[in-house]
Amino acid sequence: MNHKIEVSRYFVAALAFAGLLIFSGCIKKKVLVRVKPDGSGHIVVAVVFNKSFLAAFDKRLVAQREKLAEQGIAADSLESMRNPLFNEQRMREKASQYGKNVEFKEFRKVSTASGRGYIVVYSFKNIDDVQLDLHKILASNPSFNNSPSNELIKFSLKKSPSVVLKVTMPKFEPVKPAKSKVECEPTPLPAGQKRQMMLNGNMFGLTGKEKTQEEAFRKIFDGMRMSVDLEVEGELLKSNASLPDSKNKSRCVLFSIDYTTALKSNRFCGELAKGKSLSVFKCLEASGGNVKGIEFEKKNEITMEFKAK
Repeated sequence: MNHKIEVSRYFVAALAFAGLLIFSGCIKKKVLVRVKPDGSGHIVVAVVFNKSFLAAFDKRLVAQREKLAEQGIAADSLESMRNPLFNEQRMREKASQYGKNVEFKEFRKVSTASGRGYIVVYSFKNIDDVQLDLHKILASNPSFNNSPSNELIKFSLKKSPSVVLKVTMPKFEPVKPAKSKVECEPTPLPAGQKRQMMLNGNMFGLTGKEKTQEEAFRKIFDGMRMSVDLEVEGELLKSNASLPDSKNKSRCVLFSIDYTTALKSNRFCGELAKGKSLSVFKCLEASGGNVKGIEFEKKNEITMEFKAK
């Protein structure tokens, strides 16, 4: 028996949401890059899944295990079935996603009042080696598009005469929206797709009354937040960052999205629903660039001058 074929019928289709996890309201995700004056530092990735999603996920996972058992397949023999939400090995393999010479350091599970999740820590010796790919961090499933990304955040550090960290943001080219009272025509939601999304626990929280992709997206992504932040470890002397952290002057926001607010934009929601691009950044460009709920550094380059405390 070809296990891969059998699993693709029952598990991969049903767990297509595994990619959607990175792109649904069940999740809050923060990526923080911390840089020391010598150029070394850490990348901290924190993810939390809410309780209702976890309950629905467990229910769906049990159903998939039962289907595999009916075929005589031991679920634990399949890597994709072993602790799919909290898989340390997957986190280890993602180190290279953040640039060359970035190394996995720590993985730990966490519990909060709102749910459960994990924190992953990666380390680097030279910030110049680090690249943050917004497509891979924000996309619904980066594996669907393996073409080179042009959404890279790059870093370089100069240590003399003072420590200056330069950040180069991806080129942002917003499209001027067409003059129309209707921002975007709704995209119908096929009944079969809706039924599939509501199977075994309805982890996306759909009511069954959704008629368009936009309605489903707003329900699925409600409550989802993601951010990419940068922090220098030391005393900040000078910075031209547009989005400094109000509570920590050594930190700034590079990209942040609150999906509940952002998806109120019919154009942005429509761009995502149409699925022409799996890139949040490109959907933002196609929406004209100004979407409430999305903040990002619009300057092509920013600098942060700092020193050790």
